[in-house]
Amino acid sequence: MSQSGAARVEERVRRLEQATGKPVVLRGVKVPERAFRGRVSLQAGLIVLEYRDETAGYFWHYSILEELLGYAEAGQYDVVLYEKEAGKNHAKSSTRILRGITRL
Repeated sequence: MSQSGAARVEERVRRLEQATGKPVVLRGVKVPERAFRGRVSLQAGLIVLEYRDETAGYFWHYSILEELLGYAEAGQYDVVLYEKEAGKNHAKSSTRILRGITRL
């Protein structure tokens, strides 16, 4: 039997916290930029995974969280995910594209 999206994310978060010794925060955000999918950052000793949360109660964000967790598990804490115009996804370093945005 396969795990649900929630159970997979919970297990990966638990393992990441154990491996890094840092708490992991999952945060749904609403942003005006339609292409934004999610972001990994290191803020005040926390690993923060933010994902676009447009529809309450709809769980499509598990795939985004799993992708963000992959970056965090690889030690990459400066990543922003965007959708390409053609529908394919891509990631960029947030140091180039988040200048001027206030962080926690």
